[in-house]
Amino acid sequence: MRAGRAGKRCRWCFCFDFAAQEQPPAAVLGSVLKQVVAGLEAAPEGIVRAFRCRGKAFGGQRLPLSKIVEFLRDISSSRCTFICIDALDECPSGHRLKLLDLLNQIL
Repeated sequence: MRAGRAGKRCRWCFCFDFAAQEQPPAAVLGSVLKQVVAGLEAAPEGIVRAFRCRGKAFGGQRLPLSKIVEFLRDISSSRCTFICIDALDECPSGHRLKLLDLLNQIL
């Protein structure tokens, strides 16, 4: 990760091998969100709150897909953000179309 001009940073490249293990879009984007947040100097308070609330549930719960998309949209709107997903052609077509639609909403 390197600082760009005007202090912008380009964050994370997420590569995923769909052939090894089928993952729904929520799992893929949830992992992307974790990587993006890990690269920030401080996690946005809304994300911290959301994870704390989910962690208090029995066995913990994943964030809803709508929240993951919202958080990624918020982060990418204020920072230079690259999301690279490898092997998308190996993703089941239903997941691939959903993931592409969600990425369009984020970016």
